Amino acid sequence: FEFDEIKYGRKVGAICFRIISKKYVEAPTVDISSNVTLITPEPFLSENQIKPVLTELTSLVPEQHKTKKTVQAGLKSYEKKHGFDYVKRNILYSNSKADKSYAGFLNKSLKDDWGHDWELEQKEVPVKEVWERQGFTSEKEYNEIMYRKQMKNYNKKPRPD
Repeated sequence: FEFDEIKYGRKVGAICFRIISKKYVEAPTVDISSNVTLITPEPFLSENQIKPVLTELTSLVPEQHKTKKTVQAGLKSYEKKHGFDYVKRNILYSNSKADKSYAGFLNKSLKDDWGHDWELEQKEVPVKEVWERQGFTSEKEYNEIMYRKQMKNYNKKPRPD
C-alpha cells in the first residue's frame, strides 16, 4: 500500500490510502495508444523570468506596504496560480478600496478575486472631461469662467515702465 498525507496548513487533516493488489491483469487486446492524446505542458517560468513580473506587481503596491512579507508572499503565490492580470487588478482594487490593514485586504481580495467586478465597472465608466470633473454644467460655462480668471490674473501683473 501507499499513502499520502493531506495537509491543512501545517496540520495533517486526512490520510489517503492506496491499496495495490498484485493480481494478474490480462493485457487488453485493443490498441490503447490510438486513444491517447499528447498533452504538452505549459512552459514553466524560470526564477529569472518570475522576478521581473513580481517587480512590476510590487511597483503597483503602495510604498509603505511593499516590504511586508504577507504582501510579497500573496503576490508570488497568486501570480503563480492565476497569472499577472489577476493579481494586477486585485492590487489596483485594493489600492482604491482598502482603508485599514492593506495587507489583509489585498490577500482577501486575491483569494476571492474582488477586483474582477471592479475592473469591469472601471471599463464601463467613461472618463469625464475637465469641466465635468470640476463640477461645471457645461463646457461653455467652464470656458467663460476660466477666461475671466485668466483676464483677472493678467490685469493684476505689474506693468514694466
